[in-house]
Amino acid sequence: IVMMAVLATFVTAGATLAVMKFANIRVGAKFKQMVVIATLALVGVMLLNLVLYLFGVDLGLRQVGPDAGLLSIGISVLAVLLAVFNLVMDFDAVRTGVEQQAPARESWRAAFGITVTMVWLYVEILRIASYFMPSD
Repeated sequence: IVMMAVLATFVTAGATLAVMKFANIRVGAKFKQMVVIATLALVGVMLLNLVLYLFGVDLGLRQVGPDAGLLSIGISVLAVLLAVFNLVMDFDAVRTGVEQQAPARESWRAAFGITVTMVWLYVEILRIASYFMPSD
């Protein structure tokens, strides 16, 4: 399951990069605004879910294993889509930095952003894969 998730993560990132390169996609201000708002909303809902879970309330948003319901799967699919949209924004930030000849010392920011997004994408793909694995 781990190797499948790693492969799926890199294939997804490669496909996103290829589409951005060959389709010449430009990221506008509205897209950025919508992605940031949606990402922050998901983070807020997940934090609320965590706090409620700590107090004994399970909303079923993050169940694990084959017992997960459609809500858990839907939330994970939404998270994967948001991770891909964030990856698009990361790649666009790199392209913009190169076009505007940003100083080389600023490249770590872009690398850090891509790394964080890739880890998030991997975790979500791993979670989706776990929903469909048979329990032992």
